[in-house]
Amino acid sequence: MGDRLCHQKAERSFFINGNQMPFCARCTAIWLGIAIGLGFMIFYKIELNEKFVLLIILALVPIGLDGTGQLFGFWESNNIIRLITGLLVGFVCGIAIGIIIDESREIYNSRKRKSN
Repeated sequence: MGDRLCHQKAERSFFINGNQMPFCARCTAIWLGIAIGLGFMIFYKIELNEKFVLLIILALVPIGLDGTGQLFGFWESNNIIRLITGLLVGFVCGIAIGIIIDESREIYNSRKRKSN
């Protein structure tokens, strides 16, 4: 599964008991962050507004800078930085997905009430 979604470079991956994980450090962190963000949305209601859109943009800046710097050879990042930037992006993406689910549910329920 991981090879379709991730480059799986060994030098950018975590190993457990000598076994390479199916996703690189950044992808692992993004998926983990999405799960944490969705879990966060179970307990908190966040509305989509200008502040949240700004937060999403700000969360993308570190991962964008790190990835671009690596791509063009300015530096080679490490797995801790990949983990932190991936968690940050994944977390806000998880919250955004939660907002979309909440909004979709509200639209569905309001249409259902109108049809009754």
